[in-house]
Amino acid sequence: MEGWTTYRHDNARSGVTTVDLTTPLSLRWTFQPTHAPKPAWSEPAEELERMHSDNAYHVTTVGGRVYFGSSVDNKVYALSAKTGKVQWTFFTEGPVRYAPTVWKGRIYVGSDDGYVYCLGVKNGRLIWKYRAGPSDEKVLGNGRMISLWPVRTSVLVDEGVVYFGAGVFPYEGLYICALDAKDGMPIWKNDTVGDLEHEVVFGGITPQGYLIASENVLYVPSGRAMPAAFDRKSGRFLYYLFPPGKIGGTWALLDESNLVAGVDLSGTPTKVTYDELTGQRKDDVHAWFPGMDLVVTPDFAYTLTGDGIYAIDRAEYLNISDRRDAIRREQRELGSKLEDLRDKLAGADKETRNELIKQRDDIRQRISDLAAEEERLKASICTWEYPNENLNTLILTDEVVYAGGEGLVVAVDAATGKELWTSKVEGKACGIAATSKELLISTDNGNVYCFAEEKISAAKEVRPAVTLSPFREDNLSPIYESAAETIVRETGIKSGYCLVLGAGTGRLAFELAKRTKLKIVGIEADREKVEVAKKRLDAAGSYGSRVVVEPWELSTLPDYFANLIVSDKMLTAGEIEVSPEEMFRVLKPCGGIAYFGQPGEASNRVKSVELQNLLRWLGKSGAPEPKVTQENGIWAKITRRKLEGAGSWTEQYGNPQNTASSDDELVKGQLGILWFGEPGPRRMVERHARAASPVSINGRLFIQGEEVIMAYDAYNGTLLWEREIPGAVRVRVSVDGGNLAVTEDALYVAAHDKCYRLDPATGETVRMYEIPASSDGSSRRWGYISCTGNTLYGSTAMPLKSEYAALWNDLVEDGKWKKIDEIPSEYRMQYANYTATY
Repeated sequence: MEGWTTYRHDNARSGVTTVDLTTPLSLRWTFQPTHAPKPAWSEPAEELERMHSDNAYHVTTVGGRVYFGSSVDNKVYALSAKTGKVQWTFFTEGPVRYAPTVWKGRIYVGSDDGYVYCLGVKNGRLIWKYRAGPSDEKVLGNGRMISLWPVRTSVLVDEGVVYFGAGVFPYEGLYICALDAKDGMPIWKNDTVGDLEHEVVFGGITPQGYLIASENVLYVPSGRAMPAAFDRKSGRFLYYLFPPGKIGGTWALLDESNLVAGVDLSGTPTKVTYDELTGQRKDDVHAWFPGMDLVVTPDFAYTLTGDGIYAIDRAEYLNISDRRDAIRREQRELGSKLEDLRDKLAGADKETRNELIKQRDDIRQRISDLAAEEERLKASICTWEYPNENLNTLILTDEVVYAGGEGLVVAVDAATGKELWTSKVEGKACGIAATSKELLISTDNGNVYCFAEEKISAAKEVRPAVTLSPFREDNLSPIYESAAETIVRETGIKSGYCLVLGAGTGRLAFELAKRTKLKIVGIEADREKVEVAKKRLDAAGSYGSRVVVEPWELSTLPDYFANLIVSDKMLTAGEIEVSPEEMFRVLKPCGGIAYFGQPGEASNRVKSVELQNLLRWLGKSGAPEPKVTQENGIWAKITRRKLEGAGSWTEQYGNPQNTASSDDELVKGQLGILWFGEPGPRRMVERHARAASPVSINGRLFIQGEEVIMAYDAYNGTLLWEREIPGAVRVRVSVDGGNLAVTEDALYVAAHDKCYRLDPATGETVRMYEIPASSDGSSRRWGYISCTGNTLYGSTAMPLKSEYAALWNDLVEDGKWKKIDEIPSEYRMQYANYTATY
């Protein structure tokens, strides 16, 4: 029985297997995890997703087991292919974003914790693990505490060698590694590729996606950009694929020894072929049918577009390629002539204009004729077409094409295109794997479906049990419950990041999670307690999604990240065993609170806190003098103030004087990453529009998107609030100036004929200022604004002829291009004449 041992079956990511899986199929079981996948990056704005490798729990399967990793609870899962029941799980220390690879009785998988793990397939027992980065330094990345050098590629295994990449930011260090699959010992490590930002395009590569290997070359995907190539034997950097135009993305496969890759500006794979030896664009053998996915055989290419599946005769394709290329050349030439005519028409007199219009119409007709001829040529090489607009992924078995999409999976005869079988699924089917006995479907809501050849009357639904009370009642329960209530009440902190020192088995973390929206990081030196904490919190469904407890050193955590710091160990043992200086280092300025002590319920139950010892410990931290209360037990509270010398950026160019410089006295090189992630592009103004810059003061960062204002914690990236305001978007700031200004107690936002004064802490409207009437009674809008002291200054401007993104709104609906007959008539001619070139 052939397995599906890695993503898309093999290291070429072909999506092709020779197994014969007979339809119709029956649903055997559905595994419904506690949490849906949490992709690292937000959805794009004006394109399809270029990076979609972690959009579902993609599976591998062999020997009657199904394996996948979770980007939420940090675990690797092994399920029974027969029943869907969990056989074992293994905790890593960060999100697992890519499907495990199975090789000779072992599982290889990477994690955002910076490690690659080798596990036994039978029981998930750790055989070895390896860290590529220089240390265990952490960073807040995509809303999680992860390694500064996360493993954001798949782990590829071939001929006894393990390949992977680690790191995201070139200037922080990138690592492409090869290890011995048996013991994890390094064979080679390329740790200089992060220094190549001036030799490659757009600042260097960022290893993210599923690796691909030919006999001699290791291809490393680079997120939204194109892959880079490395010598498999030495790790030497070979070349970076950079075709003309902005093409990139994680979609790629090997066709024989050549890489087929690239995603265009819309997010559609262009399927351009690149030469293995040089990395140069070789030909466009697959590019005529750009679509979401592709599988190839020596004779046929099966491509999935927005209209359905096409079976393409590759030999016939080559036969007509010369004529196709000639059509493309003529179309480009005619397009250039059309542009020249438009310029001439703008300044032409009446007599000349009529002649130019005739020439323009003739060119348009010729362009239309060429497009029709191209469509006839395309039709001549299609053996069959299966129309369906809802599909987005496909694979090929011996005789059947299986495809998945929004709410469904289908089987199509590879020879005829006839539909053989279909079934419904919940969510979008993003991943497909096949063996001789099962078809496995992974959807974006986290479900994994197993279909089989045998007739099944009732499919099993398998979901992990979730308990609301993972800790049994005992004499410590009143201490934890009272402590959590007191901490929340007295600090008032209910969101952001919480650090629990001496986290024990996670009981205080659990009680705080129940009462707040905090993301909680617990550190505990006792590894046995850590394992208990993980199991208990996982049973409650909160591990990874809300709480983590790990044996990390406090020194590895990033500066300033914690809104709240507490101690579990102090509740039960009356002491803390960490550096007070390190504790204060990670406490967030501008209102971060450290709150230590015991509630009254601890009396006569556990060892009491010695107040003088606690004050002495806090005195070494460099923190301001704590506030002590002894009404309900003993508590000491430290509130961190604004950093002395910290600056601000209050307007478009820094300040009312427009100096484009800050008054900050603290920030010095070398700079490094403190946090990264949101808000993502979906709500942002695209960069070419010259949008207004963010403004910041007192640890808050205010960002203007498309008619939305978002406030983030500048120290850890937590979303504080967001507020939709019609007209709150500013482009062409070189012309109009900035429309944001912030002071200690107010955020001003100019939008159309109103200027809003918002509370910086909540986003609520405090006051609204109408634009003063113009002397001639004509309409005006707010232009540039500035604030000094208690005075708001502003200019007026003429109303905009059209709103920002008006064209986008006319051409797009629900994130997809409208059909040509659905768009306004004034755009249709341009739309019809558009010819995509790849």
